[in-house]
Amino acid sequence: MHLKSASEIYGPKTVFRNSKSKFNTQRDSYGEFFWSVAGGNIIEGQGTDEITVAWVDSSLGTVGLVRENLGGCSDTAQMIIVNIIEFKRPILFASDSSDICEGDTIFIDAGPSYYEYFWSDGNTTRIDTVTAAGEYWVEVEAPDGSLVQSDTISVTIKPGPPKPKIRFSGGKIRCLTTGESYRWYINDTIIAGETGRILIPRRSGWYRAEISAENGCMAKSDSLHVSFSGVEYSSDDEILIYPNPAREIVRVLFRNIEPAVGGITVSNLLGEILISQSIDYFSINNILHKISDIEYEKAIDVSGLSAGGYIIQVRAGRVNQSRIIIIYR
Repeated sequence: MHLKSASEIYGPKTVFRNSKSKFNTQRDSYGEFFWSVAGGNIIEGQGTDEITVAWVDSSLGTVGLVRENLGGCSDTAQMIIVNIIEFKRPILFASDSSDICEGDTIFIDAGPSYYEYFWSDGNTTRIDTVTAAGEYWVEVEAPDGSLVQSDTISVTIKPGPPKPKIRFSGGKIRCLTTGESYRWYINDTIIAGETGRILIPRRSGWYRAEISAENGCMAKSDSLHVSFSGVEYSSDDEILIYPNPAREIVRVLFRNIEPAVGGITVSNLLGEILISQSIDYFSINNILHKISDIEYEKAIDVSGLSAGGYIIQVRAGRVNQSRIIIIYR
């Protein structure tokens, strides 16, 4: 009885003539393994889930497998074709420039088909993971048993900039560390278009700054949490008022609101209106600052108000919200 094949053969598709290589398959409850090889000889492992093959031809070879369980049912794996070539000295390939920044990693590949790898740093796999400066090369075993050394890749480490420090005050996040360039992140997602030393946060979250040095190396700050005192919006909220407390400017962010006419007022706690500005969504490009396809912002100048608590009311179509804001001096 033959079963639908569930077996796979794992091993190199290219090998060197007069070299050795291993082939294996997944382990399970099957009772016996019957391997077949063309172009070489099985020198170890027949009857088990892994064999070692010595290749003797210089063209194409094949590896096949039939597995039989104790009940007499068999499973024939898909035969794989092996390209048999003449031995060649390994040539190293780096995943990136060998002139890397402090803390970065490159991968050096010695290529497939070799039976064993002996790297200058002690690694014994095909690919060496490199994070330190130095000279890197690998030795492999030739068919005659001698060790053949690859070319050498020299890795150098460029110093990175100091870890930046950031501070939130006055509704702004400032990077206190000088860099050649700046990038900002919220919740580890880059904020598009924000490349200055100062960032005005538009919602609660964890903020980080990243700076670059002249040599192109980067460094990120620790995360800084900014909260707008409970006025942050979720996916269903429509208006965000920030910063709170504020000093000179209060910003009103409109999100997912249909075009409408409305207004913004700022009153003292006695209800006296001190600031009043209209909103005309039908002249949206002239009145509001566009943040994204679904977000628009209005800036309110509160620099003329004394320190204390105020009521800001926002009306836009069906939306009518009031919040307490704190002005400090």
